[in-house]
Amino acid sequence: MRMDTLEMAVWEEVKCLLKNPDRLTEEYQCRLSETERSSLDQKNSTPDKQVAQLQRGISRLIDSYTQEYFGQEAFEPRIKAMKYHLKSIEEQKQKILDEKHLKNELTLIVTRLEQFALAVKSKLEHIDWLTKRNLIRTWVKRIEIHP
Repeated sequence: MRMDTLEMAVWEEVKCLLKNPDRLTEEYQCRLSETERSSLDQKNSTPDKQVAQLQRGISRLIDSYTQEYFGQEAFEPRIKAMKYHLKSIEEQKQKILDEKHLKNELTLIVTRLEQFALAVKSKLEHIDWLTKRNLIRTWVKRIEIHP
């Protein structure tokens, strides 16, 4: 693909976005609703409570084993299952934190873009290539080319 063609196509998209920041707001709302839907799919109890409960369970299991209430053949599969479950809950907790971070980041991006778009809307047609390139680097994270 020719670079000059690609550069112009990317600039036209950035310019269109800056002239109409509502497109970004719509995309933001779409991603936000996806985040909220996935958060609603979570179990009723919070991951913190589940982690604490599992850690207490693991502690009790270890205590029972050390007091010889049952043998190693019963202990090992139980402890492995509990640790696996603990790991999955911690991953779920991290996913929720990542979703919150994404939500905050998207809100900040939309707000800044709307403010910036208002400031430069009238000047977009008359700026030099270096400024265009800086705008693209500021607002474009990734470029995907599809047929």
